[in-house]
Amino acid sequence: MFWIFKRRSDKLPGPRSIDDFVGRSLVVTHKKDPNWVWELKCVKRPRAGGQHQFDFRVFSESDVARARVKIRDFTSFDDHQELILFQGWLDRDSMEVHFEEKSPVAARAPAVEIVPAMKKAPAAGEPQARKQRDAA
Repeated sequence: MFWIFKRRSDKLPGPRSIDDFVGRSLVVTHKKDPNWVWELKCVKRPRAGGQHQFDFRVFSESDVARARVKIRDFTSFDDHQELILFQGWLDRDSMEVHFEEKSPVAARAPAVEIVPAMKKAPAAGEPQARKQRDAA
C-alpha cells in the first residue's frame, strides 16, 4: 500500500535558490556582485561520480520570464542554452565547484568593480593650489 507514496528516483528536482558552494565561488573567485548572485536560481541533477556530486545550471528568473520559458528541471535548458549563465558540477563532500566554459552569455553578469576613493581637489587657498598656480 505504501508503494503509492514511494518517491520516483528518476524525477529531477525543480529550480531552487543557488547552492551555497556555487554562490560563494561566484562571489569570491569570479568576483561577481553578491546581491546579483544570491538572486539567481539553480537546477541540479545527480552526477555519475558519486552520491554527493551534482551537475548544475545557474540562471536568472527574470531572463527566463522575459523569454517566456517554463523551467521544470535540469533538462529544460537543453533547448534554451542561451538562458544559462553558468554551469558546471559540484562535490559536496570535498566542497569543490568546477565551472565549465560557456559562451559569452556569462559576460553579461555584473562583476564587482572596485573604485578607488576620489581625492578631494585642493581649495584655492590651500598651499598645494598656490604652488600649482605659481608654477603655471
